[in-house]
Amino acid sequence: MVSIINANASTLPKIGARIMRIIFSALMLLVSTIAASAAQFGVNGGAMWASGTYRNISDDDEFKALAANGLKRYRASVPLAADTDPWVATRFSTVLAVAQKYGVKLEPVLLLPLMWGDKTDAGRYPAGDAAAIYAQGYNRTLAFVNQFASQVNDWELGNELNLTVRDASGSPLFGRGWTAAEFAAYPSMTDFANLLRGMSDAIDQINATKGLHLRRIVGTTSTMFGFIDFMKSSGVKVDIVGYHYYEHAGVDPTHYWGGVGATFNLFTKLASYGVPAAINEINCAEIYDVSFVNTAGSASMATCNSNLRTMLATFGSQSVVEWIDVYELLDEAEKSAPENRFGLMFSLGSAKPTLATVAAAAASLSLVQK
Repeated sequence: MVSIINANASTLPKIGARIMRIIFSALMLLVSTIAASAAQFGVNGGAMWASGTYRNISDDDEFKALAANGLKRYRASVPLAADTDPWVATRFSTVLAVAQKYGVKLEPVLLLPLMWGDKTDAGRYPAGDAAAIYAQGYNRTLAFVNQFASQVNDWELGNELNLTVRDASGSPLFGRGWTAAEFAAYPSMTDFANLLRGMSDAIDQINATKGLHLRRIVGTTSTMFGFIDFMKSSGVKVDIVGYHYYEHAGVDPTHYWGGVGATFNLFTKLASYGVPAAINEINCAEIYDVSFVNTAGSASMATCNSNLRTMLATFGSQSVVEWIDVYELLDEAEKSAPENRFGLMFSLGSAKPTLATVAAAAASLSLVQK
């Protein structure tokens, strides 16, 4: 390196050009680093259910609202069972076409009969044993995903299955569930492992046949990372780790409650799987509080909104997080409290302050990516 102090006049232009190149390279590295770590934003919604709030509105109006607020993903449960067989594929095609019209990616959560306790799939596999459960997972997934494989890339295998485990007192394993062995102890988890292995293998088959790279999302909550480990040890392939996060203001995910274990860095734990993470449900936990007032101008709404803003900034800047889906787009009046008030909007014509917060986070991402 040439010393600027000792440089003569002839060397200064060269030094200046060299410094400018260094500065430019550093700036480009910074921009690319930010862009790589900036998560995409989306929402959860109920467009695939047979009834309820989301079926009483126009699909076009719903996805127009997403596009207007910079939201690029839509996570929706897709029930695959005997009673939905007559309409589910047609309905999914309709929703998919509208989503694509507005530049929104669908993120289906596949729900199969075992998840409602049916091991035989309405008598299709009467033995109800391990082979039957695997066949249920494989055949249903293969048949449905095959129809949309060229249009939808990410498929979630069930929702919050880790929470179906109950201890002797009837409680989920909050603060526990760190190890695969804790889940292996429950016969119901062996059943789910057989089901998800069938689902996972079906997606492998589609990828091999069609030359695609469809991704499987397997998720968990709280400290129950042992669920992911148990599924992986049972032959379920995990391309994306899903995680649900609902916390009050002041909770630090880099010093997160570990229950029976020590506090831990949530992002380090998610990154330890070596695949991207999706925070596919997130919202402020203030909504759970009995004192929460679900009006635009309430103090509790303001606290929730501030908390959500902080969460989106924190999670959105993590390199391991590929996307964030806020739960959910609309309040669902047909549900009981607090499940009826998680929406970013009271209705399609009436937004909460939290919608503007999410839209601002999405807009910030858009500027970074440009």
